[in-house]
Amino acid sequence: MGSTPHLPSKNGGPEVLVSICIPTYNGASTIAETLKSCLNQTLQNFEIIISDDNSTDATLNEVQSIDDPRIKILNRETSTTPADNWNRVINAASGHYIKMLGQDDILFTDCLESEVMVMEKNRHLSPSFCFSRRDIIDETGRTLIHARGWSPKHGLCSFPSAISRIVRSGGNPIGEPVVGLIDSQSLKRTNGYTGSYLIDLNLWIDLLRIGPAIH
Repeated sequence: MGSTPHLPSKNGGPEVLVSICIPTYNGASTIAETLKSCLNQTLQNFEIIISDDNSTDATLNEVQSIDDPRIKILNRETSTTPADNWNRVINAASGHYIKMLGQDDILFTDCLESEVMVMEKNRHLSPSFCFSRRDIIDETGRTLIHARGWSPKHGLCSFPSAISRIVRSGGNPIGEPVVGLIDSQSLKRTNGYTGSYLIDLNLWIDLLRIGPAIH
């Protein structure tokens, strides 16, 4: 991928380009398929961080059955709030970009490559994140809703345009965490995931105060 930067690390080796962050809780029925979609990406410079919030099912067994050194597991012996678990996983990330993923989300094979290319192509705009539409599927993989989501005018989402859209729609026009790829330096300037409701929308708003988003 010609536009992907080669990012040197402190020890002289290549830096992790994308951190795929997956907070889990009782996700045994879906997590293996989610991880498979990550490992099948056309862009392979990534790490996968699993933060398990004291699951009572076989979630960790499913994760541990997949042998890949890029998968890292953060385990807890006591349960926390969703925001705490989400922050725990992003705080452990070392990538140049952060990809937040639900335990039942599945990525198209070129997802990471496409998102990194968009961020690099628009670096002159200092975007805090990029985002896309998504398909909604059922447990069998059948598409229920195709290409759901907002497409801002000219593909650029600013703080004022997002606030206007949020007020008019009464919801989260950007979408769930899976729709985005976040610049890690921009993320560090926020308070992470906050609150107990719409914690993903709260972060999108905080990021848009720092820089625009690219659709």
